[in-house]
Amino acid sequence: MMIKESAIILMCLSLSFGAVGQSTSFESTLNSQKPLGITLSLGKSGFINGNTGWHSSQFLSNPSTGELDTLHYGSWGAKSPYEWMGGVGINYIFKDPILVDRFGFNVYCGNRNIQETYNGVYENEDTVMVSTASALNIGASLTAYHSFTISPDLFIEAGLGGTIRRDFFPEVNTFVFDHHPDAVPGELPLFTGSIEAKVGVGFMMWKGRFLRIHAATDLLQLNPINGTGKTPWLMTDFRPFSVIVNWDLHPKVRGPRNCAGPTDVEGTKELFGSDMKGWRRASNKFTKKKKKKKRRR
Repeated sequence: MMIKESAIILMCLSLSFGAVGQSTSFESTLNSQKPLGITLSLGKSGFINGNTGWHSSQFLSNPSTGELDTLHYGSWGAKSPYEWMGGVGINYIFKDPILVDRFGFNVYCGNRNIQETYNGVYENEDTVMVSTASALNIGASLTAYHSFTISPDLFIEAGLGGTIRRDFFPEVNTFVFDHHPDAVPGELPLFTGSIEAKVGVGFMMWKGRFLRIHAATDLLQLNPINGTGKTPWLMTDFRPFSVIVNWDLHPKVRGPRNCAGPTDVEGTKELFGSDMKGWRRASNKFTKKKKKKKRRR
């Protein structure tokens, strides 16, 4: 199931990066704003299959009776709430894009929590086990974006990049009643690396001010290597997932302090030169003489 989802995401990304052209939103921004901007992020993260259940069983052949003895037979249930996460980063807009119109580098910080409960039989006795795990997760991602323009102020974006994550202060608590199931919770992977895909929508609120909302998930795990994109946590593997709101701020390009041209440069001319001033005096004298003649009559 997850392999099909990854294939669909990759196909969408290949189609998106096949198009060439700059978004009109970014073109207007580059006319007056700097291409390098700051990104502020806020959202929620967790695991896609973090609230699912599955069955587990293991049998052993009894040599004396020739029958199968039940080592354990039961069901697991997982609960993983989506936790708040925040981040900060930078993004750069290319003036002459080919396949990629932006690059983004972001650093995120958030919590990870999960609880797994086993209900079943172990050695012909009812067994219940509740395991919890939590950690402070800090990660960094480098993403290449390509956008599709819907209108001058609206665009759809697709991104592909790499992400590294590190868990700090991990805590694993296991409570066992009666007998312990055959499967024992393993250690959490403190460091993971992955290929990550992002899809979202963006709005240009003002020039140099973009509001982007995207969803991100792992396509391929690099540490440990996993083709399904899942991260091993406790009894099974989970696929990281996040929904993030990004606020991009591009500063305005400042012009020179003195916009007026120098007056001592050769080639500059006065608007009213000496010739114009002399002509004005002569014209004033001529009009005054006419007025005096009229009064004499």
